Amino acid sequence: MKTFELVRKDIPARFNEYNALDRNWMRYAATLQGLIVPPYEVLIHPSSSCNLRCSWCIGEHVPNAEEWRNAENSNIIARDAEVVREGMFLPNRLSDPAAMMHLAEGIVNYKKTVTILTPQGPVNEEFKVETVSFSGLIGEPLSSRKALVPAINYLSKNNVNVGLFTNATILEDDAIDALLRAEYVLISLDADNADTYAKLKFGGRDHGKKLFAKAIGNIRKLVQMRNDYGSALKVNASFILYPENYQELLSAARLAKQMGVDCFRLKQDNSGSKRLSEKQANEAKDLVARAKSELNDEKFTIVSIHKNLTIEETLRDFTQCQITDLMAAVGSDGCLYPCNYHPRPGGVNYGDAAHKSTAFQEVWEGKKRQELKRNLPSICPPTCDPFKNRANKMMQPLKAAHVAEGLQAARVIFENIGV
Repeated sequence: MKTFELVRKDIPARFNEYNALDRNWMRYAATLQGLIVPPYEVLIHPSSSCNLRCSWCIGEHVPNAEEWRNAENSNIIARDAEVVREGMFLPNRLSDPAAMMHLAEGIVNYKKTVTILTPQGPVNEEFKVETVSFSGLIGEPLSSRKALVPAINYLSKNNVNVGLFTNATILEDDAIDALLRAEYVLISLDADNADTYAKLKFGGRDHGKKLFAKAIGNIRKLVQMRNDYGSALKVNASFILYPENYQELLSAARLAKQMGVDCFRLKQDNSGSKRLSEKQANEAKDLVARAKSELNDEKFTIVSIHKNLTIEETLRDFTQCQITDLMAAVGSDGCLYPCNYHPRPGGVNYGDAAHKSTAFQEVWEGKKRQELKRNLPSICPPTCDPFKNRANKMMQPLKAAHVAEGLQAARVIFENIGV
């Protein structure tokens, strides 16, 4: 077993699979012993609506081939500030503040004590949800701002770490104020200028240029307010490498650093639909190396989520999904799903987790979930996000060791992986 195949030590702790499992080892031990405990993180999609029209939207590549063909034949409807793809979105139930608050309350109130058998004897441990991340497969979370902001405030007040993935174009003052109590925000940048931004994220229309200016202005405002208030919020930016923009990654990283961003995350297209050619990938890797050499310091870090920019880094590489017992996902319809790539029309869900304050725990521990998750990943979409792919690959030998020799054997292998 080669360490470099399983552990990415260059990825910050929050997004590092080894550190995440190390922090949650006893929770993982409980699941290995067949116990049901709260997930350490819940990913919530507050909306299926978005004010952008990204040409590479990952959500449009998650459905299977037949569903994708149907989606290609559907209409694209533009109305007011949002773009809705017919056949590609779930109902926006979580835009209702009451439904969102039911979900938030259910997460906060879900605490459970279980007895774990360790080499030192039985240990009683209480578990709760540690982090809630608001993101979107297709939708922009802030499209449901009236429900989202109170939820962020409520979760933060109840000592739940909060993260937000956003394009930052509709980041209003109330959301900025709420984020000052959050753990992190990850902002999709993907360009260093208004023209490229409009081309890639708004169909080339002129309004896309105004949205780029709005996003940049909002990032600067967020960083300034964070600094003024002494907030611990980590402001991160992401840049997905495509043939249309990879040559801008160095200048985009410079822009991010100049704005006060903490971490600049580089990825390739996880769906594989807009891949770099071999020549482009080599050019991109040279630019990444130059950017890291020039810009990385104690206040700013560039991280390559995909290091080699090969198709192998995007392919699912595990036979059992164990991370699904440690991380939950809720779609904009309020239903609980196996992971954040499932919330889509026709996707597999475990039931409604937002209709009352106790629903989250009931669905998480329910019979339907226990039955359906046995079929993972065979019932999963064809792609898996990089963190979960790496985590599941790392956890496979741990589970095998636990079955064969017990928890201590699994821990020994885990510690050797981290050496």
